[in-house]
Amino acid sequence: MIKKVYILKSTGHLVYFLDCCLFQSKSEKNTEFLLDPDLISGFFAAIIAFAENTSGQKAPINQISMKNNNYYFFHDNGFYFILETDIVNSSLTYEDFINLLKCISENFHNAFSFQKDSIIIQRIEDNEFTEHIKFSISDLIKKNILNKISFLIEP
Repeated sequence: MIKKVYILKSTGHLVYFLDCCLFQSKSEKNTEFLLDPDLISGFFAAIIAFAENTSGQKAPINQISMKNNNYYFFHDNGFYFILETDIVNSSLTYEDFINLLKCISENFHNAFSFQKDSIIIQRIEDNEFTEHIKFSISDLIKKNILNKISFLIEP
């Protein structure tokens, strides 16, 4: 399942966030809280900077796997597009997720015209852009289901 979408400037500043399932975690005291997307984006920025500094390449991270989540990264025109999924998505491939991020990136750059070095103060909240992302996610899931069904129906 696709959980979250993050868009960060190359500087690490979170410019867009979408929680697709309002995922909640439990702290050690067993009280529930929402994970702060700004905190998580800071973690992503640190990991990206570390990878770039140690590899000498721009955007060297493609995927990070943790206990229950996978994170897919796509860099385009000064922005990082990051997708958080659970690890149950065995039928969706790496290419499926990267193509989704490319679609989100294309729509983002068409909807918002930022200069690479422009300063973005507030997080973007745009209903039309959010609906496009939701449509792209549902389209990916629909295609995946149709592929499974056609596999079962074919003789």
